[in-house]
Amino acid sequence: MAKPDPRLRTRRMLNGSLVLLGFALSGVQLCSPVCAQRRQSVPVTKRGSDLVVLNSNQRLHGLILGQSQQRLQVAIESAWLDEMYPRLAERWKQEREKDAADQRSRLIQRLESWIAKRSDDDQLVSFLEAELERIKKGDAAQQEADFFVVKLFEAKEVRSVFVQPKTRRQVTMLAWQEGVRGATHRSTTALIRELKEKGIEDIQNQPVQIASMLPAGHDSDEQWAARQAVIEYRLRQPIELQGTADKLFDVSGDKEVDTSAVIAELMGSQLQRALQGLGGNQRNRGQPKSDAKPPAEGVTAAEKENAMGFLVTRLNMDPVRTTGSVDMQFFARLPAGWKLIRQSRFPVTVDPNASTEALQQDPRVQSAMKLLNTLGVQANDGQLRRAFAFAAGVQVAQNKAKGQFVQQLDQYTRRVDRPPIAVIE
Repeated sequence: MAKPDPRLRTRRMLNGSLVLLGFALSGVQLCSPVCAQRRQSVPVTKRGSDLVVLNSNQRLHGLILGQSQQRLQVAIESAWLDEMYPRLAERWKQEREKDAADQRSRLIQRLESWIAKRSDDDQLVSFLEAELERIKKGDAAQQEADFFVVKLFEAKEVRSVFVQPKTRRQVTMLAWQEGVRGATHRSTTALIRELKEKGIEDIQNQPVQIASMLPAGHDSDEQWAARQAVIEYRLRQPIELQGTADKLFDVSGDKEVDTSAVIAELMGSQLQRALQGLGGNQRNRGQPKSDAKPPAEGVTAAEKENAMGFLVTRLNMDPVRTTGSVDMQFFARLPAGWKLIRQSRFPVTVDPNASTEALQQDPRVQSAMKLLNTLGVQANDGQLRRAFAFAAGVQVAQNKAKGQFVQQLDQYTRRVDRPPIAVIE
């Protein structure tokens, strides 16, 4: 038998080496052995982390923060990236360090300008001066901020995207928050088991603040204006409006409002329809929807006080079915004008056995009822009980909604450089 030509073997080895060298020079990092093993171990349909596949063959598991036709932004766990794509992780780290000095200088300029603009607002200025000193000295908490790497990809760089269902995402996000090791590549079944071992139950309803774990970024002019609006809302005199889709009232700070007149005007048409509807005399017309357009009343109130943002609370009520919602919207003055940047809807839950005695004795409600009587609206005891139970549910939902919504805003008031703030498109 003829012996194989050693030159042919050498040529094959050389060709293989040249292929690998070509990948290295082109900047493409093939999946490491660890990556290949883990890719096969847990299917993406069993995980809770989203998947982004790049045209350069990297399969990045993480959390998609935003996606449009032009771009995609994703947060990737740093420890996972270091293990799976170490060269890619190092390259991205060098890019961040290169941009850090320019971003820090820009942030210092923005803070100094902001302090000069609001020099008479002691509470706000105190916070800004402390942040300015921290930024100038350097961020001692950088290690904490590096749990995730955030990358923005152009659409042409992305081959495919797989976004996990909300329930599986919740499990993995909670695992990240609770410091569960390997949360990115493990199955949600395994993560649930470990979370329960930690004493965490009702996983789907646990609050998750992933935004506070994201690294500092560089705000665009629009994002910076949105951040200023949120911080000033919490540290200056807030501008707030309340009402329905039809009517809003300025209830900011110590502003004197004829509460009885407000309640009467709001409840006049609402309760009249409610009582008539409960009596079967009116068809359900459905709930009004909150508008993304900034209300003129809010813009006028904010500009009068030179405020950068305002909060609107609307009660969307369906008295016929005794259901409804409390809608919270926060508007900010951006370079291009006023724009909605945050919104949430909280359902109204009606407890027919809830005590409504305090509500019935409230002078404001009694004033409204007197107004209804003058309008000729009559109701029996059963109708009134249901109406008051619904009103009590609205009251509870409004208080809960305000607390939760303000808590969402508060994550942006601890530092001026994180977490990243997005503006609704």
